[in-house]
Amino acid sequence: MEALEKLEYIAHTFNPFAICDKLGIDIEYINVHNPLGDTIYLHNHPVIMLSNDIKESNQRYFICAHELSHVVLHNGIQGYYTINHKTKGSMEYEADKLAFMLCTNLFIEDNGYVPQSFSDLQHAYGVPTELENALF
Repeated sequence: MEALEKLEYIAHTFNPFAICDKLGIDIEYINVHNPLGDTIYLHNHPVIMLSNDIKESNQRYFICAHELSHVVLHNGIQGYYTINHKTKGSMEYEADKLAFMLCTNLFIEDNGYVPQSFSDLQHAYGVPTELENALF
């Protein structure tokens, strides 16, 4: 079962916040400006850290989905990730791809139809502009 299907099966939604809740992944808002999100592990338990700058912004959905994607796809290899630049790029791409798919499916879940344009995903969930032509 692919990661996207597995997450939806577990949580019955594509909402990254609800998925984190179902998986017992804590989300904390902190006073940082860059990066907008990160994941730390406390006693082998992932905690997603989000910037207070996006707390009231729709961008929090994509950033949370991106960090959730790291937890799901790259769990346990955080140390290797930080020292290997090539792996870091590949892992960021994978996390962006799964986050994009989560947001696309959340849009369908929330609205009952497929997004008509990339702009729909940007406005609804803060999907970054640079991903418009970078994925797939």
